[in-house]
Amino acid sequence: MDTYSLLSLIAVGALWGCTNSLIKKGGESRKHKVTFPKPVTIRSFSVYIAQNLLSLFMDWRFVLPFTLNQSGSLLYYILLGSSELSMAVPICNITTFMFTIVSGLMLGEKLQGNPIWLFVGVLLVVGGISLMQSGKS
Repeated sequence: MDTYSLLSLIAVGALWGCTNSLIKKGGESRKHKVTFPKPVTIRSFSVYIAQNLLSLFMDWRFVLPFTLNQSGSLLYYILLGSSELSMAVPICNITTFMFTIVSGLMLGEKLQGNPIWLFVGVLLVVGGISLMQSGKS
């Protein structure tokens, strides 16, 4: 895998990972929360879903990170045509995971469990990807 493809896949992981926490924060910070209708009918449930989606997509704190996240998906789709699938998927997944952790910590989220196991897992996956790459060349 060439350097351009590798850096592009890392950029996709960075886009996905950094926007995951921002999307979560944007969804939690909605000003107009819609309450669930008490007599549940198909019509009232449909109105509830439509109102929820409308209020969600009217909030820039959700829409901006969501748009960036989807641009990462578009870039990923384009890169799959020129990259090895067996390398592209793990690289994007591990970088997404790492950037999600870092951006979540920067936004004040707490790690659950022992952080040592988290870093051991990341090191094992990175080591596995390195072994896959060395076996291909």
